[in-house]
Amino acid sequence: MGKQIIQDKRYTYSEFLEMESEEGERWELIDGKPVLLARPSQRHQDILLNIASALKNHLKGKTCKVRMDSDVNLFGKEDDEIRYIVAPDLYVSCDLRKDDGQKHNGAPDLVIEILSTNYMKDRWRNYQLYEQAGVREFWVVDQYRNTVDIFVLKDGEFKLQGVYGREDEDTAIIPSSALEDFEIHVNDIFE
Repeated sequence: MGKQIIQDKRYTYSEFLEMESEEGERWELIDGKPVLLARPSQRHQDILLNIASALKNHLKGKTCKVRMDSDVNLFGKEDDEIRYIVAPDLYVSCDLRKDDGQKHNGAPDLVIEILSTNYMKDRWRNYQLYEQAGVREFWVVDQYRNTVDIFVLKDGEFKLQGVYGREDEDTAIIPSSALEDFEIHVNDIFE
């Protein structure tokens, strides 16, 4: 039986794994402090499945893998030194040597976050962490506005590649710069 999580206390990843949480809770470790993530809505899960299915089909036979709801050790530290563990909704890695069976160690190539209720704080915090870690591409999917913001890492900083919305027929096809030949129609995300 694990110990109860205390949100104001700082933990290493090893200590964090020993903590007990309620069934269905998702946590991240940000600067050593546990952060409870919002429970996803059914619409959130539909969007997640739509994107994950398109990515999985595209990546068949390739060395890249798509992962959902899996821990990412962004800065590749050893377990007792880890202070940042994020659980993006979805990520793609093309370097599977970074996977250890429990978590991904290092920056994924593509990270996709679907906004929940506490989205502004999460978006800014995760944006900064992903940028510092060297994530090549970051998608912010807004399930309320039906938009996708795409950020691409250039010279160590995220640059906005584009904002794609359901109503924009000219920009309805979303390309990925991190994954060769991958694109998805915005309507396929929000159907």
